[in-house]
Amino acid sequence: MVALDKLPCEVLMHIVQYLSNERKSLKELRLTSKALTDPATSILFYSLAQTISTQDLEKCSAMTEDLKAGRTSVFHYTKNFILVTILMVPQTMKNILEPWFELWQVLIPAMPNLQTLKWIYGPSTDHPIAWVNNLVKVLGVQRNLKHTYLSIINLPPVEFSLGPLSALRSINVRWGIDGKPIHDSEPNIEERSFISQLSALLGRCPDLESLRFSVSCHRDKERWGVPSSTLKLLLGGWSALSRPLRIREAVFENVTVDPEDISLHLRHLHYLEELIIHPAELSTPTLFGEVYSLLQEAEIHLKIMDVDSLQKPGVIQYVASYRGLERLTIDSNDPLDDSPQIVERFVSSFHMHCQSLKSLRMKIRRISPWPSAIVEHLYSHAEEYMTLRELHLRLCFTQDDLDFMKGVSQPLNDLLEAATLLPELQRLECSFAICKTGEPAIDNPMTGPVMGPSNVIVFMKSCIEYFKNVHDPIFEIELLGINMNSTFTQCTTGTSQVIPPFSRPHCMFLTDMLRLDDLPDDVLAEIIERLQDDPQSLRETRLTSKHFNRLVVPVLFSTIEHVPSESYRGQLKCLDMISDLRAGKKYIFSVTRQLVLRLDTELLYSSFQESLGPWFELWDIMLPTMKSLRSLHWTYRPSDTYSTGWVNGFLRTLGAQNTLVDLTLVLQGAPPSLELSLQPISNLQTISIHWEIFEGSSPGSIFQQRKAAFISQLAGLLGRCPGLRSLTFVASRFLYPVTDSVPRITFGALMHGVRPPTQPLRLRRLNVEGAIVDPEDIRFHLGHLQNLEQLSIAFDPSPSASTQFGEICSILQVGDIHLKSMSVATPGHPGVSSYISSYCGLEKLVLNSLYSSDDSPAFIEPFISAFHGHCQTMKVLEVNINRLSPWPKAIVVHLRTRAIDYTALQRLRLRLCITQDDVSDNKDDNLQELLEVAMQLQALRRLECSFVAYKTGNYTFDWTDFKDLVEPLCGSKRPSQIHMFMERVIAGLKQTYRPTFNIVVL
Repeated sequence: MVALDKLPCEVLMHIVQYLSNERKSLKELRLTSKALTDPATSILFYSLAQTISTQDLEKCSAMTEDLKAGRTSVFHYTKNFILVTILMVPQTMKNILEPWFELWQVLIPAMPNLQTLKWIYGPSTDHPIAWVNNLVKVLGVQRNLKHTYLSIINLPPVEFSLGPLSALRSINVRWGIDGKPIHDSEPNIEERSFISQLSALLGRCPDLESLRFSVSCHRDKERWGVPSSTLKLLLGGWSALSRPLRIREAVFENVTVDPEDISLHLRHLHYLEELIIHPAELSTPTLFGEVYSLLQEAEIHLKIMDVDSLQKPGVIQYVASYRGLERLTIDSNDPLDDSPQIVERFVSSFHMHCQSLKSLRMKIRRISPWPSAIVEHLYSHAEEYMTLRELHLRLCFTQDDLDFMKGVSQPLNDLLEAATLLPELQRLECSFAICKTGEPAIDNPMTGPVMGPSNVIVFMKSCIEYFKNVHDPIFEIELLGINMNSTFTQCTTGTSQVIPPFSRPHCMFLTDMLRLDDLPDDVLAEIIERLQDDPQSLRETRLTSKHFNRLVVPVLFSTIEHVPSESYRGQLKCLDMISDLRAGKKYIFSVTRQLVLRLDTELLYSSFQESLGPWFELWDIMLPTMKSLRSLHWTYRPSDTYSTGWVNGFLRTLGAQNTLVDLTLVLQGAPPSLELSLQPISNLQTISIHWEIFEGSSPGSIFQQRKAAFISQLAGLLGRCPGLRSLTFVASRFLYPVTDSVPRITFGALMHGVRPPTQPLRLRRLNVEGAIVDPEDIRFHLGHLQNLEQLSIAFDPSPSASTQFGEICSILQVGDIHLKSMSVATPGHPGVSSYISSYCGLEKLVLNSLYSSDDSPAFIEPFISAFHGHCQTMKVLEVNINRLSPWPKAIVVHLRTRAIDYTALQRLRLRLCITQDDVSDNKDDNLQELLEVAMQLQALRRLECSFVAYKTGNYTFDWTDFKDLVEPLCGSKRPSQIHMFMERVIAGLKQTYRPTFNIVVL
């Protein structure tokens, strides 16, 4: 057995750190071995706290003697010192205080590494001011002291001096005073003396980075806060500084902040990242707005912001003027901030920071529209908040909610549903406010009026517990002030009754069997969840109860799909819906969020043109009732069997839906008629166009005219969507050889309608397939691509496509655009490897090489080396090269040697080179090697593998040439032998290796 003294220092430190929370065990452990003394002592004495106490007088005297005699050196490990100089006993005698001040005179010099001081000081006549000032002098000698937290209860005497302190980087002062009359605008002598001391201290700290000044006082006085001139006196010390400070944090609580004070010292605030202003009651919203107007003019961009008032436009304009806010707290105390215009404008302004916002806290304590507005906004734009990790919200319940539990679950359910859509959320905090005006605020939900807030807490806890059991969220949920692992006790008439987490306090068991209406909403939600895969049963069950029906309708009618039919039954159903809508009987479409329309059935080739008329009439009546419609998926095959006027009428009605943000258009066959107009549609955020050009579509002059007109319509649509975030254009023409006269579409023609405006687009996703993407078009529209995160360019029909993609990557590199998702069609161009190696942060890489010239080792090694630079962030790696090439082997070899570096890789997809000879010889080396590599990837969740189908397939290859197939006989005649071989081998390897990730053979 190895002796403890023989263990390496890092092992001993690991042992000590493991016991860091067990101070008693750590004290005993350090006595067992000299080797453990220093590691244990460094943790035990890293932070030290001392409070004046009569019980520890003997210990105090002993420490003083040891320090004077030099018998202890443990305090040179101390970096944090908490000092409480408040006498905590009734008898205030000088002989109690003297030993402690004597101790600190020798203790503080014994802390040469002291960096942070937290001093809680209660001035009193029992504290001789000379002792206190001597203590400050000793602290002033500590040159490593950089951070101070000074909490002063009541005013210190005028003799109090902070003169010895200097060169601090962080100053945090909390000052406790009594409220003063509202008309006292000037500080008294004690106040002025103390503020002057602080001001002088600021002037002696040229490296100051953080300033926090808070006033705590009684709110039941006529006025709480300090005189309005306090801040001006406090910051006066900065005038003595010759060079500007680099203040990064500034917090002022219960202090009137005058814009002139900020303007005077603006040169010290150019590096400001955090500003929190909780003004005194005397402060007005006008001053609050002017402060942020000054910051906007000086181009000071905060990362942390706490907003108290929103009435003046200066606040909203400032938030909307830049990007990069990381933490936002909304803590309004004024009901005037609840104006719908203010709410809408402010939500829209902080949405500009969706890519950087990490924490969003809404702490408004009154009943207001803010919680519902924020939840609705997050639900609609959740995917854009890629960095939001913490969300805090106070939900609003009315008196009826508290008394009868009506609708309490809806705000909470909406919040939980929105939270699940936030991709990076780690913590959700929720509480509730039951005050109408916000005063007095009820911070602790367990205390409050006798309206039964405990019932609300019980029900909220039940909903959260049910949500966690059903959805298993990856983020933490906390109901503030509540332990989510406990039940609640409700006292009724002197007895206590334990309420289980899933019971509802107001449920009444009138019979042996509960009615459906009596069940809690969380139980009904579980019923709906279990029946969700059986729509027919769900439709039938909703007829049994009106309450249950209200819960089912949003599930059943969230997505509606219409496929026009000329059958008698289909026509009758269409006419019935028209009749009901005209009579005002249909309300179900108000919850519809997605509409799927398919105009591609055999009906379009029939001569019964009148069969389509009722369907277009139905859509004209139905669309205005869809108040929540956000997405349209429209499959459209132009045909001469029905009027283009009907389609244009449908588009006009659709354009009136100001809630529509997502359009997917699948266009089949030839271009639409010249009369088709997309003009009514605008303000979309996501546009996806898939043009499927079938074999037999004539590329004649009429085709060309219609094509040009349709592309012009798309370009105009893009120009009418200033908030566009995602653009996908796919032209599938794979049945045509590359040399024929099929019309070619260019990216420049698509973007013709969005010439660089004063407010450029902020495209995040761009996917182009089957269209020519010229580097000059990318350069011309680079202003719209500054926020681009995902780029995919595939099947570019240009003869020079192999070099164009490399040039595009070079343009992105010069423009400092860092993609998170990238699809590479030509890895052989040096511009591609150069761009990928120029930054870090790529999360998804798809390799789709179509040129055999890319198989040169001179191209493979630089490309692999380039994407290895993203090993810490890459989550998805797909290699879809569909020809026999050295790429799969090279990727596997690289991952084998560098698997430990790919800590984030969750999905791996690879096409393996497996031939019929490998199947005959039962040669599974490729598969076994791939699985061995996959086992080393610690974060892998899914492995997808398939086999290469072609021997020499390339961009101009004739895909109907079966002689080039690796397995010519696969297809309809018999199943693929290679595929069956891969499945058989994978099944055996699973039993051998027992991987924790899923393996799929494609």
